[in-house]
Amino acid sequence: MTPAAVPRFGRRIAAFLAAAVLAAPVVQAHDIPDEVLIPVFLRETDGELHLLARMPLLLLAALNAPKWGAGYLDLERVDPTLRRAAEAFGAEAPLFDDDGALLPPRVEGYRIALPWDRSFTSWEAARQAVAAEPLPPDTQVFWNQGFLDLHLVYPAPETGGVSMECGVAPGFGDRVALDVIHETRGEDGEWDGDLFHISVREGRVALDPSALQAFRAFARSGVEHILTGWDHLLFLLCLIAPFGSLPHLKRLLVIVTGFTVAHSVTLVSAALGHAPEAAWFPPLVESVVALSILYTAAENLISASVGRRTVLAFGFGLAHGFGFAFALGESLAFAGDHIPLALFSFNLGVELGQAAVVVAILPLLHLLSGSDRARMAVNAVLSVFAGHAAWHLLEPRLAELSRAWVLSGEAMPSWSWLLWPLGVAGAAGWVVVTLRSRRSGTRSRC
Repeated sequence: MTPAAVPRFGRRIAAFLAAAVLAAPVVQAHDIPDEVLIPVFLRETDGELHLLARMPLLLLAALNAPKWGAGYLDLERVDPTLRRAAEAFGAEAPLFDDDGALLPPRVEGYRIALPWDRSFTSWEAARQAVAAEPLPPDTQVFWNQGFLDLHLVYPAPETGGVSMECGVAPGFGDRVALDVIHETRGEDGEWDGDLFHISVREGRVALDPSALQAFRAFARSGVEHILTGWDHLLFLLCLIAPFGSLPHLKRLLVIVTGFTVAHSVTLVSAALGHAPEAAWFPPLVESVVALSILYTAAENLISASVGRRTVLAFGFGLAHGFGFAFALGESLAFAGDHIPLALFSFNLGVELGQAAVVVAILPLLHLLSGSDRARMAVNAVLSVFAGHAAWHLLEPRLAELSRAWVLSGEAMPSWSWLLWPLGVAGAAGWVVVTLRSRRSGTRSRC
């Protein structure tokens, strides 16, 4: 492959991927919101678990509730439909004990609430709302503009905690999520609540996890994040591409260790709240992550040394650690009282996933790099592909950063005008450094 063909190869691959995405079927949402949140309160009293939930009537479309006029609910005949909806919620948002046994629900009560009703704000207010008198039969409630308040009762597990899943309204996919406030009584007799945001993606969530449950869940989450976070994988690929042969294994370990130490520091720091809370900070971090791929890919095409690459891995690893922390985000609530253990296990999962990627890629790179010329060709192809992808990642992320900065009230220059001068200046600098190092090496041999 000639040098001129390498950029064309990268563009063809990128065009193929773009075409595949554009060819995917598009689901038109119409009036369906991007996310439907169902507030849920869960409390154990008198040996039973009491669940209070408020479902938007929009989710009950499949039940075909009786209507009159232009689409108003027939409140005189809707009672059987509401009971079926409450029973369906118990089946689609099941509770389990620690042994995985299903806790059978019992419908205690249900009631239609008007769209402007805002009483579902606490356990006491929610219970009063469900227990209130039904709406008068002549009340006009459009079929998709109110709420169904429901009260379910479960037998409390004899030992251990309770877990919950979200599969409410399967036709809506992962657009439906539960905001569960699990309340437990503290030593002082007061009720304390932990908030859990549960969607289909989370699977079964332990609402009061043991140490072992927290360790397993967050370790698995760390592995899944590194294996599905392809911007982090592209950076890792660019890091090791010039040293992708078994004789360079020691050098590779030094580089990967630098990246690991750096992102571990910022991951833990950000997860514990020691990071800027400004709206522009997340898009800034995402932009630096994309820039790290682009810069490392460009350096691979010019000159890469172990010492410089280790410093580079450490510096950009700090930004990647903040990215990992954003992925961890609010899921720390799932850790219960085991936040330090959750941070450790998530980071361990990231490292295990990262090690698996390196172990999988290194033998392949070694086989393809039979000679110095082959190794340079493989490095060039991978770097051009990664750089091309990073460029298309960088542009929208910088645009998002500009919008966030403008919303903060401060003026920001157009980032797109800065990309080319920075790229040209960086490339020229590395060319000068490389030429000087080669000249000094030639003089020393003479």
